[in-house]
Amino acid sequence: MQISQNQNPCKNFATILKTPNMENNHTNTPNHINTPNKSQKSILIVYKSKYGATKDYVKWLEKALASRQIACDICQEDKPPIQDFCGYGAVVFAGGLYGGELSIAKSIKDFARHLTQRGKSTPTPNKLATPKLHCILVGLSSPQAPHQSTIDKNFTPSEQEGIEFHFLQGRLDFGKLDSADRERMNAYREMLRARASRTSEQEALLENDAVDFASKDSLRSVIDSLVAKSE
Repeated sequence: MQISQNQNPCKNFATILKTPNMENNHTNTPNHINTPNKSQKSILIVYKSKYGATKDYVKWLEKALASRQIACDICQEDKPPIQDFCGYGAVVFAGGLYGGELSIAKSIKDFARHLTQRGKSTPTPNKLATPKLHCILVGLSSPQAPHQSTIDKNFTPSEQEGIEFHFLQGRLDFGKLDSADRERMNAYREMLRARASRTSEQEALLENDAVDFASKDSLRSVIDSLVAKSE
């Protein structure tokens, strides 16, 4: 996909036609649109980060993809590009899990619905390939733990179709939590204390007010999947 310098490719999911303000310059903060190589399938990453772990994963992912010569466009969740979105080889949504609820779930559903509607309304000769959808969920549980119940809580079986899910561990600083998240974590800690056995991560959550499970290495499976689909 080629984005003209005169275009503003940024559309809000909730209103689609409303065009919010957006930085078009490449900065250290993930909130920019690059101009993808015409010959390369680019990847769009839409993210929502509350305490910073998801943003860090997005920055790490962008660098890893760039090292493999894969163009990557990045936007915050409240101002993603919709125009010409079918030109992307893949679209990645990244958000945090709070009380089992994914912060970016609604945006994924809106985007998938938009894909479906556009597919139905576009004449077959003019259709572009539908981008692959990926969902990165950042939480405190181990990526190896069973997560199907979390997926089911946020997406219906039909909504899950066509989405590849990736679970990553984030970080927690109890002193930085807002009142609602602090209340949820206190309740979670009480539940953990009542358990007869706990994982090492759960023990760390009980013993420390700040833990950091975020790791660049945990992105390997996400990168491998995106690289394979861009070839």
